[in-house]
Amino acid sequence: MIKEKIKKRKGKTPLQKKKPSRKKFKKVAPGVFLVFISFFLTGWIFYLFFLPKSHFSTTKEKLLRIPDNIEAQIELAAIYLENNQFSQAERLLYKIQENKDAEKQKLELKKLWEEKIDNDPREVLLQTEKWQKLLEQYPDYRDGWLKLTLLYLKLNEKEKAESAFNIARSMAPNFEVLKKIEEFF
Repeated sequence: MIKEKIKKRKGKTPLQKKKPSRKKFKKVAPGVFLVFISFFLTGWIFYLFFLPKSHFSTTKEKLLRIPDNIEAQIELAAIYLENNQFSQAERLLYKIQENKDAEKQKLELKKLWEEKIDNDPREVLLQTEKWQKLLEQYPDYRDGWLKLTLLYLKLNEKEKAESAFNIARSMAPNFEVLKKIEEFF
């Protein structure tokens, strides 16, 4: 009979204590979890709606509202150039150029094109090749060697820049611009 009682207790001896019931925990845990999730989602939504927008985002929104807004297009092209996104800037600059109402912003447009050409590595490489060909024809062109020096510096080719600089210096050792460029070496 004692053996049967022990079997009913599922192998527990009278000296072992009962484990506490987990029923309370199972009832409370889903509620706590749901409250936590709801606070998290609420905070995340407030964060998204009240987060200050970047200049890029506000400019994009202007263009979504009024797609032909030339000022916003020029602003966005400038942002693209600041972030070295040259292909996007180029597409947008061509689009602005095609617009007939862009006459008022010709000066700004010209400045953006110049900035793109001066900073886009592909354009700098093309300019470098053109200046190299020109200097093959006119090797005594001092300003051409200076321009080639600056282009090589933009491409981080310091050895080539220094050799082009030395050629320009040999042509006019007292030229003031040479002294300013020499600081880059």
